[in-house]
Amino acid sequence: MAALRPLRFSGALFASPSVGAVFCGGGASLLCCFLCPRLRLGLVFVGRCALVSVLFCGSRSFSSFPLVSGPVSRWLVAGGGVVCGSSAGADALVVRSVLAAGGASALLVLAAFSSSGAGAASCSSLPSARAAASAGASVVWLAGGPLSLPLRARLAGRSAAAAALASGGVVFSAGEPLGPGSSLAVACLVSRRCPVWLFSPSPSPVRGLAGSWSPSLFCGLPCFRFVPFQRTLRAQLSFGFA
Repeated sequence: MAALRPLRFSGALFASPSVGAVFCGGGASLLCCFLCPRLRLGLVFVGRCALVSVLFCGSRSFSSFPLVSGPVSRWLVAGGGVVCGSSAGADALVVRSVLAAGGASALLVLAAFSSSGAGAASCSSLPSARAAASAGASVVWLAGGPLSLPLRARLAGRSAAAAALASGGVVFSAGEPLGPGSSLAVACLVSRRCPVWLFSPSPSPVRGLAGSWSPSLFCGLPCFRFVPFQRTLRAQLSFGFA
């Protein structure tokens, strides 16, 4: 099965028919969209255009902007949509990378707090969410549930909601074990047979998942891809463009 290779064409996004997804559009109008249920592609609708989206997430302590901006900017150039959270660290760097690349229209940010900042915690990045909104990106406030829920529950809900909106995931880590939010997002994506890539000097196991990280490419950049144990994916999806 051929790799999924999103391309822009007359304002709409086309995916290879060989992977079961065809996006037909003329001008800026999306005319029709046929999806293969087995692939469960995540779509972000920006105006009248549907973008195949990837969730970018990672450690709250991650601080390398170049390592984040490379994959994010290449994915934007390929015509893809970006989904991310609103925590400090990797999430904030993803927002910064998208805005620096002029891709606000392709960005969807999910925040576990309100637009006023109510519900934000020390791990939150209210400035990045507000910057995204000011730049024209789509921001979903209280994406993890109402303020009546505990912070942990809202963060978990936000991670699950972000994963549900994506057709793949990219995780950034400095080598430490993945945190609960990233682990949950990876688990949600893998459960739908969506590909997940990791940029890290030393891959570590994912909580609650049996599998391993295999050397791979994302938009031509070396990284790792998660391969579940006890299951062979019929479709080896890749956004490598190698």
